[in-house]
Amino acid sequence: MYIKSLIELNNWSQVKNLAYNAISTFPKEMNFKRWYALALSYNGETDKAISELEKIILKDRKEWYLFQDLSHLYWQENQKETALGYAYKGCLATKEHNLKVTLYQNIAKMCLEINQFELAIKHIQLSKLTRQKEGWKIKPEFEQLENKIKEKCQENNITFIDYSFDELAKNCLQIWRQESYKGLQRDKGIIESIPPDKSFAWIRADNGDKIFFMQKELPPFLRKENLKVSFILEDSWDHKKNQLSSKAIDIRKE
Repeated sequence: MYIKSLIELNNWSQVKNLAYNAISTFPKEMNFKRWYALALSYNGETDKAISELEKIILKDRKEWYLFQDLSHLYWQENQKETALGYAYKGCLATKEHNLKVTLYQNIAKMCLEINQFELAIKHIQLSKLTRQKEGWKIKPEFEQLENKIKEKCQENNITFIDYSFDELAKNCLQIWRQESYKGLQRDKGIIESIPPDKSFAWIRADNGDKIFFMQKELPPFLRKENLKVSFILEDSWDHKKNQLSSKAIDIRKE
């Protein structure tokens, strides 16, 4: 594709124009929207790029690499907490865990820069073990980052623990959930209905509101009607009504 060739050549001015025109012709093709947003960032329009990427996540799909894009832009803007938050959300979004090795590496690098050494250790190892599991080459820049993390740990009397892949996967999942939803208000209610023939289900909040959630995001042990739960409200897009809505995420048993 011509646009991809322009991206490889770093010709972002042309990418911006072509992607923008392609969006009107192919409105359901998410890549054109993403390329347009990235072109905006490379042309110095970072705020607009962030807005466009957030719009894609809201209205189209929550792909992990879109969260990675946002994390990179917020880090450039020195909004480090927001950048890490989006990186962790990227880890949680869509499966494809083996493709996220660069995202894990980026998290390790960010955590190193803000002196969160334990988190840097876990994410650099997760990236490395995933690469080894897939038979992928460990590049020199990766080794340099790993050595820098080890040096900082030694300077700060922190043990660089060698984890197994299974240990890391379980531990990092908890970290991603905790960090992604840190500081957000939790509401309470009961699981009202779980239609067996639908992809969504409903919570009746304590204030009487009926809130939908995606069944795939609910752990099997919570799939019980009338179960008391807590949850976080997240912005969602109602495509039928073409308006902003809300859905429940991070549902936990009360």
